[in-house]
Amino acid sequence: MPSSPELDLGSEVHKLIESYHISTPEETKKLAKSHLEPFLTAYAEVYKNEDFDEVEKYFEVEVSHPFNDRTIPIPLVGYIDRIHNNEVHDLKTSSHKYYDTDIEQKYQPLIYSYAYRKIYGKENKFFYDVLVKNKTPKLQIIEVPITQEKIDAMLLWVFEMWDKINSMEIPSEHGDFCWNKGLLP
Repeated sequence: MPSSPELDLGSEVHKLIESYHISTPEETKKLAKSHLEPFLTAYAEVYKNEDFDEVEKYFEVEVSHPFNDRTIPIPLVGYIDRIHNNEVHDLKTSSHKYYDTDIEQKYQPLIYSYAYRKIYGKENKFFYDVLVKNKTPKLQIIEVPITQEKIDAMLLWVFEMWDKINSMEIPSEHGDFCWNKGLLP
């Protein structure tokens, strides 16, 4: 996808918060340009830089069907923003406060929780830490309920999509924004 000012700001804030947790205060200050400082201030009012066990946790896990022995032949890969005490935290920037409708249909909490449970072998909680881009940014913390039933439903959706992808005909030409342009013939 082409970049946008909103995506660029989100990336800058992500990098700043990561630096806050793993770098020296001096290094973080270099990243906290004037337009980013209010985001760091709102975040740091709630979280201390030592509040998390792991930051930017890379994962690569096998995707297993919840009700039979099928697996997908490629791993599920991603990064969990922050982990602490069986809590998975994902940082977002948003132009508005998150509402239930903003999170109801998202699979990300379930995917990250599935990965966490595969890696650590235990249940977790999931939180969105939303930096709302008001005149003075505010941090909104939302716990997303995670159940095994919801994870199983997400896995069924993943397998349904995998089966559809494998039965699709590959187009002979790819548009400019096709994700596999340049990768496939």
